[in-house]
Amino acid sequence: MYLNVSTKFHYFSALKKLESRSEMRRLITIFLIQTIIVSFCAGFVFGGEFETVLEKAEKGNSTAQNYLGLMYAKGQGTSQNYSQAIHWFKKAAEQGQPSAHNSIGLFYYKGKGVSIDYNQAIHWFTKASELGYAGAQYNLGMMYYLGCHDPFDDNGVTQDYKHAYLWFKKAAKLKHAGAHNNLGVMYYKGHGVEQDFKTSYILNKKAIALGSQNAIRFRKKILKKLTSEQITEIEEEAEKQKEKLDSSEE
Repeated sequence: MYLNVSTKFHYFSALKKLESRSEMRRLITIFLIQTIIVSFCAGFVFGGEFETVLEKAEKGNSTAQNYLGLMYAKGQGTSQNYSQAIHWFKKAAEQGQPSAHNSIGLFYYKGKGVSIDYNQAIHWFTKASELGYAGAQYNLGMMYYLGCHDPFDDNGVTQDYKHAYLWFKKAAKLKHAGAHNNLGVMYYKGHGVEQDFKTSYILNKKAIALGSQNAIRFRKKILKKLTSEQITEIEEEAEKQKEKLDSSEE
């Protein structure tokens, strides 16, 4: 799950500049809408009433605790209270809710209810990642890609494309569309990997299949780097691989 975080925190911009700060605002809005949708789904489970969710959360229901954290974070059914949001996210995290770990990481990044602390953000993202949460793996990849670091107190991480690649690759294995897209751009730009337009094309295609709108827009750049013959060759090879895979599963 994603919360509205600082405009310093980049969710990947594949349209024009990967480094663009303004593009991140639009991407955060998309992720925030997704969070609201998830919240409404949870609302159906718990009846949508704050008191109902609170009662279940106090009885130890981790899903309710996580949802209660979202309610406090958004001021949904109650007054907005970041400290209470973190309190309930931590309760849910103690019971192994990976999205709760991720949400706490976002709060530390933004400084909502707590002081901004990139190290703590990394700590909680890492915990969520270890539990197999693709969104947190993606977040870590972004922090390393951009270099989220406060030089005044040596807090955070410096830019490291190799680490970014590793985290994006983990998220991509869990079918995270943005991670596929990011990897495609890294191959396109030669960031942390040898520049390879063919691999960029393949990863971009996977990202589009998984629903990445950024990948659709970025595809135009990749196509300018490949001849029609190269594209045909890539597509034919991909089809052979698919047929080989399908036959092995019979």
